[in-house]
Amino acid sequence: MVGLLVVAACSRPLAPAGTNALVAGALATSKGPIAKADACDSIAEAGCDREARCNRIGEGHYGSADSCKADMRSRAKQRIAAAPCSNGVDRAKLDDCISALGSERCDETAFGFDASLACQTLCRP
Repeated sequence: MVGLLVVAACSRPLAPAGTNALVAGALATSKGPIAKADACDSIAEAGCDREARCNRIGEGHYGSADSCKADMRSRAKQRIAAAPCSNGVDRAKLDDCISALGSERCDETAFGFDASLACQTLCRP
């Protein structure tokens, strides 16, 4: 059952590179809990936006925006799937996480979804 939960937590095709619709629009305007898959997409997008801003996509850490999204989404999926989140992902907590990812400096050695304190607890109470 746990394996099924991990696979289903963020199961959805990746959005095309450069697509930031979840972060910029859908999450900000809708009400209620956020599905785990949408949260994973948003976190991956925000993390890769930071990686692009820090010149870590292309010849940097990631070979392409798609490889960045795949890695970030996989890491988000592992973290969110491990949390119970039976009431979904809390919108305000996800917004704080995305904001924290977007404001990280490029010279920080510990960065990203795994290191950000704002991204540690995303479940709705």
